[in-house]
Amino acid sequence: MSVRKKINIGFMTVEFLALLSLGFAAFQFFSLDRKVEKAIDSQIVQMQITQSIEAVLANQGMYASIYVTEPSKDNLESLSSYSNQLTANIEELSLMALSNDMQEYVSKLSDYNETIQGYVSGITRSAAASKGEIAQRQLKNEYMEMKETMSSLTGEMADYLQKDIAHLSDEVNDATLLSTIVSGISFIFIVIIVTAYLIFVRRSVTKPLSQVVEQASIIAGGDLSRPDYTYKNNDEIGSLVIEFNKMKHSFQKIIFDLQKNSAHVSESANTLFSATASITASTGEAAENIAETSQAAGSMSQSTKEIAQAMDETASGIQRIAEATQLLHQNALDMNETADFGIETIVTAQQQMNTINESTRTISHLTRKLSEQTDEIGEITKVITAITEQTNLLALNAAIEAARAGEHGKGFAVVADEVRKLAEQSKLSAEQIVSLIGNIHHDMENVEQAVSSGLVSVSEGVEVIQKAGTAFEEITANVTSLTTQVEEVSATSQQISASAEEVSASINEVARATEQTSVNLQVISSTTEKQSATIQNVHTVSTELSQNAQELDKITKQFKLP
Repeated sequence: MSVRKKINIGFMTVEFLALLSLGFAAFQFFSLDRKVEKAIDSQIVQMQITQSIEAVLANQGMYASIYVTEPSKDNLESLSSYSNQLTANIEELSLMALSNDMQEYVSKLSDYNETIQGYVSGITRSAAASKGEIAQRQLKNEYMEMKETMSSLTGEMADYLQKDIAHLSDEVNDATLLSTIVSGISFIFIVIIVTAYLIFVRRSVTKPLSQVVEQASIIAGGDLSRPDYTYKNNDEIGSLVIEFNKMKHSFQKIIFDLQKNSAHVSESANTLFSATASITASTGEAAENIAETSQAAGSMSQSTKEIAQAMDETASGIQRIAEATQLLHQNALDMNETADFGIETIVTAQQQMNTINESTRTISHLTRKLSEQTDEIGEITKVITAITEQTNLLALNAAIEAARAGEHGKGFAVVADEVRKLAEQSKLSAEQIVSLIGNIHHDMENVEQAVSSGLVSVSEGVEVIQKAGTAFEEITANVTSLTTQVEEVSATSQQISASAEEVSASINEVARATEQTSVNLQVISSTTEKQSATIQNVHTVSTELSQNAQELDKITKQFKLP
């Protein structure tokens, strides 16, 4: 598996776990919000209606007693108003009742209300007919008994609603506890996964790259004697290591060939130098023979033989020079091809290092993006905390209003206190989530720092490869210059050979025609001067060739070979 796939799988795993944890937390908060909404919108309203029924029932009984003692129109209207309000409250409660038990309570309460409304009608009729005793008896015997029954039923309903609200509170607490536990476990698991992933990246990417950079630094220092670096995985780094070892082997071969060829160049230069010295001596001797020939024509034959012998030696030396320069030229071409192959290897390694550099930069960008998303989650949690604080404030205001209501607001005060507790618990859970998000953000910063460190190591590796490529380009330039100089030496050798052939032809002509001795001696003198100048040029070129060979040998000795 490639390094890029390994890194992508690791990041996708971390992202999946983080999204799974956040999704579960969001689901728990949504469920908690629905339960709180149910408690506020349904249960508390039903509790308020139940308490309102008790209050209306009490006021109805009060105005029924007043109307029996004082049957006025105002008292009758007030009694009718409370009767209608009692019926309306029961109907509203029947619409909001969802559970079977609550519907059964409302059904009984509705039946009792019909009965008590009938009692109220009988009481009002008796009181209107001035039958006060009958009305008082109906009020005490029938109405009050039914009123106590309805009050008892509303009390049972209030207890039932209190228990239902307490059950909802327990469910909310359980959901909050479960969300906290799951979030904690998810955080611990994510931390373990991230830590394992960082260790994996360090072992699989950072450490091998650091070792490759160390090997490259050793090679840049000129030490090629170290054993090959081994890497077992078959990924981009493994390919880089293989190419790196190939590059090192190419370096070793190039340096070995350079050392070997520099020795040949130095030897050929020394031979060339010796040959030019011999030629110089021969030309000096030829000049002396020409002078003696000019002084004594009788010894011309002997002198021409000595000149012929000297020219043979010169031709032989020039031939050796030509052969040596041809060999040197071929070696220089081989060195140039080897250096070109080394440059191609360096370019390939540089391209691979650039690919790794781009992958590491992509990882760094994704890490920063994940960190930013974590910050956004923290901001959302802060909004939730603000909502819970506002809910707590509303619960406090509700408790104050319930206290003002006195006895009738006690039930609502209990509900307000429960809402306040739920708001505090929600705030505590939100703060814990903020803390967990902060820890995750800190861990992501550590991941980003580790990736940045790997990016620096890769950049250093690219720089080292570039330096090695520059060194190979310099080597190629030196080899090219050496090839040019060798070609110049070869051309000079051919020119010397041509000059030697002209001198030999001149000497033979002197031997065949002694009568033209004076003319031939002038030709020989002129040719000898040209030969002396040519030999001086060859001597200069051989000196430069020797210096270049020594410089090349000095450069190659900077490298250590196994």
